[in-house]
Amino acid sequence: MVRAEDATLRSEIFKALIQLLLRHQAAGSRELAKISILDPPPSGGPEKERMLAAIQALATEAHDAGWTEIWPVLEQHPGFGKEAVASLAYATVGGHGFLKKLTEEQLGDFYRWMLVAYPPSASDHQVSGAVGPSQAAIMLRDQVLQNLKRKSTFAACEAIREVMNSLPQYSWLALHLEDAEELARAATWQPISPRQILVLASNSSNRLLDSPEQLLELILESLNRLAEKLHGELPAIRDLWNIDKSRYWPKDENDFSDYVSRHLDADIQKRGIVVNREVKIRRGTGGGTGQFTDIHVDAIVPGSQPGSYARVYAILEAKGNWHQELFTAMETQLRDRYLKDNRCQSGIYLVGWFSCAKWDDEDPRKTQCPSMSMNDARSRLEQQATELSTGAYDIRSYVVDCSLP
Repeated sequence: MVRAEDATLRSEIFKALIQLLLRHQAAGSRELAKISILDPPPSGGPEKERMLAAIQALATEAHDAGWTEIWPVLEQHPGFGKEAVASLAYATVGGHGFLKKLTEEQLGDFYRWMLVAYPPSASDHQVSGAVGPSQAAIMLRDQVLQNLKRKSTFAACEAIREVMNSLPQYSWLALHLEDAEELARAATWQPISPRQILVLASNSSNRLLDSPEQLLELILESLNRLAEKLHGELPAIRDLWNIDKSRYWPKDENDFSDYVSRHLDADIQKRGIVVNREVKIRRGTGGGTGQFTDIHVDAIVPGSQPGSYARVYAILEAKGNWHQELFTAMETQLRDRYLKDNRCQSGIYLVGWFSCAKWDDEDPRKTQCPSMSMNDARSRLEQQATELSTGAYDIRSYVVDCSLP
């Protein structure tokens, strides 16, 4: 310990001593490393080299990777942070074991920071010759995401979702989120028990979900129950309208999508009608337009091989009947934007059909609604869905009666 306190030690020797002391959990070893972490960081010289050495020692040997000491430096001094991370990555290239010590939230914060510090580019992995510090940092950036996914927890999924919300330009993160969700569900999935088989047999409304087709049928059944709720004995249709004395105008598409999401969550997930499958309902992460009307529904099911798992999922795109692309968005948006080049190729085009004799004339959406009946529109959309369901695509349409007298 006395030797490590020698300020004249070369940084390499100082790092080796601190690593040894931390590895053996010597009293005061962490405090000794913390003394060398200065704020602001030194601009150069032995103090800077000693600080970089202390960061490397903490990251590799402290039980929590020294995150409470290292993270504030990265957050508050990104310029120095890049140098520290590159130095750490270069020192640990090929073995980033310290990442396993970080929590899901910490990995998410670190990955978001890395994406800002080292933005992905097409030339990232074009390496010729030896790997340098900058290339090692890029490799570390990618390894952070892999470690986060391999946590196989829903906390990891939430951390990735937070990164997506902060950096929406990286739309490809959606595929990694899907991987993370699949791993999380596989980690928590349990095989069906004899008791659950009896539950299935005792109630005709219960379902055992095994395929994308069954998932679509499950959602359509739930939408039928939504339609009954809206116009039943205690009609809930007024929930979808703004009402101010004698003025009526529909809620917007985001509100409509939120309403449907809440219904699906309560009707499918919380009621537990799917036996031994966790069905997840979530809203889309958006595409930069300000309209986040897509709804994602998915579940983990047994795979084709014993002990393996697969994911079945569907995307719902919600529209109000005033939408200018009402009869084209099923193709251009649902199929060609959401389902194309996606693992999910099952979707439902969901239309809220709003009409009301008291609809406020000042609402411009009123005149944008097509001059046809709801049943004619339903037939047209069903035909369109059939025509678009080619190859691997399975597209359905559903029109919700949102009319008020």
